[in-house]
Amino acid sequence: EGLYTQYASPNPPYGVPVSYYQSSAQAQPPQITILDRSGHVVRTLTGTNTAGLNRVLWNFTAAPPVKWTGAANPAFAGPDDGATVVPGRYTARISLNGHTFTQPFTVKPDPQSTMTLAQMQQSYDAFAKLNRIYSSVDVMLNNLDTVGKALDREPSSPNAGAQAALDRARQTHAS
Repeated sequence: EGLYTQYASPNPPYGVPVSYYQSSAQAQPPQITILDRSGHVVRTLTGTNTAGLNRVLWNFTAAPPVKWTGAANPAFAGPDDGATVVPGRYTARISLNGHTFTQPFTVKPDPQSTMTLAQMQQSYDAFAKLNRIYSSVDVMLNNLDTVGKALDREPSSPNAGAQAALDRARQTHAS
């Protein structure tokens, strides 16, 4: 037992590492864009902005749905990741100091997966559709919160009925 436990190391990080060098920090942190084979944006990541070697890890997921900014509990705001992408060709694109760099790479299927590529695509499409629905609901909730805040700022608003309806809607969505 002792011989094998002494030489263990942690697993490598899960995802695609995107490494880049900056001689100095930029005015804004660099944006790393992951593109699919067709050139559509899959996910945009914000890079670290320090002089020297920087690394960002993409975890094989698409952009998450819009978050509900008024959620009482952060867990209710929505997921941090979107659907897991289908194996295939992708490209990482980054702009540094006015120059754009791209690097193509391949996402390979998990060798232990029993799903076919067609099943993976179906799963991705279904998850992406749910995220679009989730986003539209959260956009509506964010808009309702904005209206509610505007009504809260009105002193003794003549729209007391609208305020009561908004309060009922908030209670319904909070539970």
